[in-house]
Amino acid sequence: MPFHGATAQIGTQQGVDLNDNPVSVNSKRTQAHGLGAVPNMLVAHLQCVTAQYGYVSGDQIYLFTKSNPGGGMGGTDDGCVIGADATNVWYFMDSNRIYVNRLDTGAIALLTGANWQIFIHSYL
Repeated sequence: MPFHGATAQIGTQQGVDLNDNPVSVNSKRTQAHGLGAVPNMLVAHLQCVTAQYGYVSGDQIYLFTKSNPGGGMGGTDDGCVIGADATNVWYFMDSNRIYVNRLDTGAIALLTGANWQIFIHSYL
């Protein structure tokens, strides 16, 4: 069944990507996106550069604004926040980084920042 409501085209113009390896922790990392306006959409992912937990080099894990396993491990709010303004895209990763499900066992595990590269793509 076709959608008959209002439509908008998002993601037609891509800004400069932010990429960082190793993933920086406890600091805000920024990159000018060059779009001249606040992006309509951000897509963030981690790419494996050194095998870990069943992930192999080149595997990608997509991120959301906050990533944690039900409130974090040890009662903390662990994860990463991404954002943008009219000039920059940015991320802040806390010291506990990102928890994921292991591909080899399914258990929850903490990623090692040096094994991953973060990419943030911005679009108008």
